[in-house]
Amino acid sequence: MSDPITLNVGGKLYTTSLATLTSFPDSMLGAMFSGKMPTKRDSQGNCFIDRDGKVFRYILNFLRTSHLDLPEDFQEMGLLRREADFYQVQPLIEALQEKEVELSKAEKNAMLNITLNQRVQTVHFTVREAPQIYSLSSSSMEVFNANIFSTSCLFLKLLGSKLFYCSSGNLSSITSHLQDPNHLTLDWVANVEGLPEEEYTKQNLKRLWVVPANKQINSFQVFVEEVLKIALSDGFCIDSSHPHAVDFMNNKIIRLIRYSHLLGATDKKPAGGRIQEDQSGWTGRQVTSGKSHPVLGQKASLGEDKKDPYNVDIDMIFTYGPGEDPDIEILNEVWTPLGLWLESYKVQNTPEDEVRREPTANTTKSKFKILVTPFGHERAVCIECKHVLIHSTDFEVHRNWLAITHSLPISQWYYEATSEWTLDYPPFFAWFEYALSHVAKYFDQEMLNVRNLNYSSSRTLLFQRFSVIFTDALFVYAVHECCKCIDGKKAGKELTEKPKFILSVLLLWNFGLLIVDHIHFQYNGFLSGLMLLSIARFFQKRHMEGAFLFAVLLHFKHIYLYVAPAYGVYLLRSYCFTANKPDGSIRWNSFSFVRLISLGLIVFLVSALSLGPFLALNQLPQVFSRLFPFKRGLCHAYWAPNFWALYSALDKVLSVIGLELKLLDPNKIPKASMTSGLVQQFQHTVLPSVTPLATFICTLIAMLPSVFCLWFKPQGPRGFLRCLILCALSSFMFGWHVHEKAILLAVLPMSLEFPVCRAVRYLCFLVSCRFLPFLSLLTFAPYHLIACASKSNFKMPFQNVLKSEAPRPSAACKDLKTQTEFREFS
Repeated sequence: MSDPITLNVGGKLYTTSLATLTSFPDSMLGAMFSGKMPTKRDSQGNCFIDRDGKVFRYILNFLRTSHLDLPEDFQEMGLLRREADFYQVQPLIEALQEKEVELSKAEKNAMLNITLNQRVQTVHFTVREAPQIYSLSSSSMEVFNANIFSTSCLFLKLLGSKLFYCSSGNLSSITSHLQDPNHLTLDWVANVEGLPEEEYTKQNLKRLWVVPANKQINSFQVFVEEVLKIALSDGFCIDSSHPHAVDFMNNKIIRLIRYSHLLGATDKKPAGGRIQEDQSGWTGRQVTSGKSHPVLGQKASLGEDKKDPYNVDIDMIFTYGPGEDPDIEILNEVWTPLGLWLESYKVQNTPEDEVRREPTANTTKSKFKILVTPFGHERAVCIECKHVLIHSTDFEVHRNWLAITHSLPISQWYYEATSEWTLDYPPFFAWFEYALSHVAKYFDQEMLNVRNLNYSSSRTLLFQRFSVIFTDALFVYAVHECCKCIDGKKAGKELTEKPKFILSVLLLWNFGLLIVDHIHFQYNGFLSGLMLLSIARFFQKRHMEGAFLFAVLLHFKHIYLYVAPAYGVYLLRSYCFTANKPDGSIRWNSFSFVRLISLGLIVFLVSALSLGPFLALNQLPQVFSRLFPFKRGLCHAYWAPNFWALYSALDKVLSVIGLELKLLDPNKIPKASMTSGLVQQFQHTVLPSVTPLATFICTLIAMLPSVFCLWFKPQGPRGFLRCLILCALSSFMFGWHVHEKAILLAVLPMSLEFPVCRAVRYLCFLVSCRFLPFLSLLTFAPYHLIACASKSNFKMPFQNVLKSEAPRPSAACKDLKTQTEFREFS
């Protein structure tokens, strides 16, 4: 046994052994007494620690026994938690969290009130451009405020074990900001694009993180989700919300309550209404106001998965009054806030008791039943949910653009920065959003409010989805025109052997386009339709129309600049030069200035129509700064599988090897990591860092062989198509900040070669494998199921799944003659 050591902790003396103090080597105590950190001595030669000594005895006992022993009337839980955080004894911290949950659940009746506020603030900061050269910059940031009051002080401590402030790279518990044991005020900011890390500390800007998930909270929806996860697991249920009765994820005031009878004491019942109980343990509440009304009652309890306490099951029971038939529209209004859309229902002649006690083993992860039982009647409605309405970040992007173009004058379109999703597409696409907004106002006027950040409702989502489907009509027409350009004389007898059928299937059923447009959310089908239609016009010898369509396309989405060399060289070589020599070389005297001027006039008029208004407003520099934001970094958050992904991966491997061999200084490793999943600039560690100019040169070099071949060995429209494909692939392989979705720029035109070129069939298959990164765009689980957690065989983890949000209820909820009261029981 090691020699005893006397510690002076805040004036209190403790005697222990070195083995006890180093029993957890990763803790601060383990580091202090293993020689990794210096220690101080008092005047008596004892090791001195300037911390509170009152609760150190419990920490010392835990080091000895690995068991947390506290008296029943222990009142210093908050102090002990802060001391455990300081000493970084992780097993003790986890034991304290379990103890706090246990104590919190021991409390019976409790109320929790959350008030949320948000504002946009401009932050000014300096950016170092070069040694001794600084520039003044500014950016808009979102500032969030949450005032939380709870009659359960233990719940606020539990909340403090999950939420932490991040300042200067260090995490600190929010419990240090308690105004009193029952009040907590939180202020934090979202990430500000372009703001250097040191400016957060300099301007005292705090960010909020969820631990141990290590997830930053950048919106109120995520904050409410995290608080609800903790509150529901602690026995609370949603009581009311304002201003929306049901859509609490977008509310400013949310109140939760916890009833003692739900925690095991069945002798007490909530005031108002009628309690129903049966042998299965189901408890519901009948709410009446004049006549029978629908009522929602549900069994709810935590899942038994200890690894994921928020993985819960669901089972629902709707109760209707005598003689009432459930209306599918009303049921949709009730169910939509929970993230699902009811497709159909069936009426079953089943006794009420039998229905209510039906085992939940029939429920599965793909579908489940909702039982709607009538009072006093032998009927029930079994609802099978088949559709989950989800959406992505790009849904909010385009909704915000609808709001910008509809509610602001054109002079503010490219300056508006209330949301981080600023307008960064060319003017024609802005006008396209403007046109859509005039239809959108008939669906949901609130979606067109610029201040309604992250707004969604069932009507908004349906409009957005239908707008993609409607505009795909142009894509379908373009596919039809492309199929007319294929020679079908050598087609087989079977339909599946006909080249036109093969091409139409390849394009219309394109897997990548389906994911990106109709599951993720974008308008690539509409834009790809313009490109395919321009290609078809070249095959049909209608070069002026093809040039016009491509000029329009460039002012819809500027990513098509990558294939502009193919268009320019082809039109100049095969349209402006009207004849060739017998050996295929250029006949210079055949050059037509009329055709060249006609092409130039088309480009000029389209550009003038698009950019003219902004030129008149002297805003072209602002427009171009939005269209070409080079500060976003070399790689996108989801790496495109291109050359720079291999380059960055190699740099990562070399940096790891360098650190292991101690050839690199860890302090000199750049903080902005290329593997962090963030859209930002970063510096490579070992290999030379890549600049936008370097990617431009690499892309140009990769394009040159195909462009030279198109000029010196023209093969008509077929040669132009192959050059376009190679230009698109070159830009994908070597471009700056390439999205994984950019492969569509090459895959769709490549499909035109599939029926006529055997080699392209294999290449098309290999390139289509690049659709695998698109799977990262898929989302499945609506997080609104938090509102109705219950125990059955349907499991859904509580998490903010990839920017997915369930649809919000429409305003029709307010017009229902019969109101539904929601109660969550755990």
